[in-house]
Amino acid sequence: MKRLIFICLVLFAACKTDEQVMEPWKGRQKVDMIAHWGKPTSIVPDGQGGEVYEYATMLHAPNTGGQSDVFYRVKCFYVHADGIVYNTRCEDSRTPQIDEQ
Repeated sequence: MKRLIFICLVLFAACKTDEQVMEPWKGRQKVDMIAHWGKPTSIVPDGQGGEVYEYATMLHAPNTGGQSDVFYRVKCFYVHADGIVYNTRCEDSRTPQIDEQ
């Protein structure tokens, strides 16, 4: 159990660092974001006429049974219809996409 808590803390801390890297993209052009980050894993509607560009990276967290649990670090860039990034978010997920809350 302690190992699982440690792994969760490490994943959370790493995602916080990613959020700091993503934050400066707010207010910038979608084309510049794509030129820097590359092709997204998925693009989904943001529910407000814009889109969410999701970039998923597979992570492996060892469990106590000697196998790896697969997690994805999903970086999300929220883009208005005019092509401007208005929000960013990073989350660790069991799937390569984030379910909107």
